[in-house]
Amino acid sequence: EERVAWEEVDFPYIVVNIGSGVSVLLLEREGCESPGEARGVAAGGATFRRVGGTACGGATFLGLGRALTGVADYHKLLALAEAGDASLVDTTVGDIYGEKGCAALGFPPSMTA
Repeated sequence: EERVAWEEVDFPYIVVNIGSGVSVLLLEREGCESPGEARGVAAGGATFRRVGGTACGGATFLGLGRALTGVADYHKLLALAEAGDASLVDTTVGDIYGEKGCAALGFPPSMTA
């Protein structure tokens, strides 16, 4: 483990931990919290609280990848995902609103919905 020294930490910031699930934590300077919020204490005078997350994470990716492709290796699944074309499966704003609707809203039709 290598530690990197920061001259000054720029609060607030978000930490995302991806494992079998995903947790999103908000780190703030100590003393910025609202009363009654459940918080933890981090190093360097920071407090943190969980602001979101999902049970879907790395294990979900591996399970779906294996079911869809028969590949069980994480790195091979990443390579397959990188070689794929997301536009073949993603729903775009253009799919929903059409060219005229996108122009009226100011959104590019190719933007993922």
